[in-house]
Amino acid sequence: MSRCLRMRLVGVAYTGGLLTSVIHTSCTFHLFFCNSNKVNHFFCDIPPLLQISCTDTFMSELFTFLLSSVLGSFSAIVIVVSYAKIISSILRIKSPEGRQKSFSTCSSHLTVVTLFFATAIFIYARPISSYSIEKDKVISLVYTVVIPMLNPIIYSLRNAQVKDAFITALHKAITYK
Repeated sequence: MSRCLRMRLVGVAYTGGLLTSVIHTSCTFHLFFCNSNKVNHFFCDIPPLLQISCTDTFMSELFTFLLSSVLGSFSAIVIVVSYAKIISSILRIKSPEGRQKSFSTCSSHLTVVTLFFATAIFIYARPISSYSIEKDKVISLVYTVVIPMLNPIIYSLRNAQVKDAFITALHKAITYK
C-alpha cells in the first residue's frame, strides 16, 4: 500500500470521526432535560442521553441510526473486501504450514473485529423505542471492557507455549474438582 493511499485512508477516517461527533454534539446541544440529569449508564452514551430528554429526539435518533448503519455497513464492506484479498493471497501460499499460520492470524483478528462490530452495531443501529437500559448496559460493558480484555488473550492463544500453559491450567482446574 502506498504512503499516499495510507494518508488518504487516515484522512477519511479522521474526517468521518470528526463529522460524526460534530453531528451528535450539535444534536445533543438542542436537547432539553426537564427532570433528572442523571444518566443511568456506565458512561454518557447517546441512547441513554436521548432517553432522559424531554424534547423531541427524532432527529438525534435518526442521525444515530443512519450514521451507525452507514458507517457500520461501510466498515463491514471494507473488512470483507480486505479479507477476500487476504484469503486469495493466502491460498496462493505453497506450504501448508504457511497457509495454516496465516489463517490462524486472520481468524484471531476476524474474531475480535466481529465481536466488536456486532455489539456496537446492535447498540447504535436500532430505533430508540427498542432501547432497554439494562440490556444496553451489559452490551456496552462487552464492547468497552470485555472485548478489549479478550483481545490479547485471543491473539496470544496462537502461541504454542501459551496454548500449552492454558491447556495445562485448565486440566489442573478440572482435576482438582
